[in-house]
Amino acid sequence: MTVQVPKSVAALVAGDFAAEVESYRQRLLAHRFSAPARGYVPPIPARPEIKEQREKPKKGEKKGRLIVPYQPARPGQPEIPAIAGEPRPTAHPLIEACVRRVPREGQADDFVADYTIIDDTPPPLSLREKKDRLISEIAKQERDATDRVWPLGKQRLDNMMAIEFMSMPEDNREPHQVAFLDEVKSKQEKIAAIQKQSATLMSQIEDLTSETIDNWKSSLA
Repeated sequence: MTVQVPKSVAALVAGDFAAEVESYRQRLLAHRFSAPARGYVPPIPARPEIKEQREKPKKGEKKGRLIVPYQPARPGQPEIPAIAGEPRPTAHPLIEACVRRVPREGQADDFVADYTIIDDTPPPLSLREKKDRLISEIAKQERDATDRVWPLGKQRLDNMMAIEFMSMPEDNREPHQVAFLDEVKSKQEKIAAIQKQSATLMSQIEDLTSETIDNWKSSLA
């Protein structure tokens, strides 16, 4: 069965996936003809003094069982240098799966590449998706800037204390209470400025078009 390979996965396995598959296939083809080396075998002369010997034939047999065969001359065999039996080539499991072995009667097996690349590249973002991403980034910058001015964990208690101090007549407020209220007011003004800048940028994002959105770059100061 043809192997389906996602394009993104192929890119992770090899820079040139097709070339790696073909390289592996060629190594498999070459490996078919590997064989162990064979040393020199000297010739053996005939042994005419050794006669063929057989048992006495049994009833119904023309010849008895061969006990000692005649030994004819045997030619020597030259040394065969190694195209020595090498281990079967290996590759990444996915590359190996992409090469299929094809038996051929009376011939050495063939190896063929049997895979297809599936383009799994995500579709381009829509204009709405691009705008949402930019707005989310501005919102994150707003939260970070606000936290630097007045951490969220401080705001609740600070506001409760500010309400308590403001409920007191001004003449009765202690100097540290007046300073505290001034500090809270300063933080509120800074955060209001951050929120206004963030809202302005988000409004600008909504006005972007398909032609301008990719070049739009801005951030909170």
